[in-house]
Amino acid sequence: MQRIANPLRRVRLPARASSHHPPTFPVMSAIDVVAMLAVFQYLVFGSLVSKARRTYGVQPPAVVGHEMFERLYRVQMNTLELLVALLPALPAA
Repeated sequence: MQRIANPLRRVRLPARASSHHPPTFPVMSAIDVVAMLAVFQYLVFGSLVSKARRTYGVQPPAVVGHEMFERLYRVQMNTLELLVALLPALPAA
């Protein structure tokens, strides 16, 4: 009678040289965190501009109106202008 291998049996893996260390997983680098925070900041500024449009009654696509709206809009646009330079330059850092 031929013996059939049990597929549920645990297979013993060969021991690694440093078996006392737990397996390591890829960790997000600081550059990735900075990129994600920069994009998140831009999204927050975009939501603030949207809220200011409703608050001060500035209809899109207008970019002039109440002074506070114009300030918030300018902050969002300045952030966008810098993101264009920041995000491609991050991998070089």
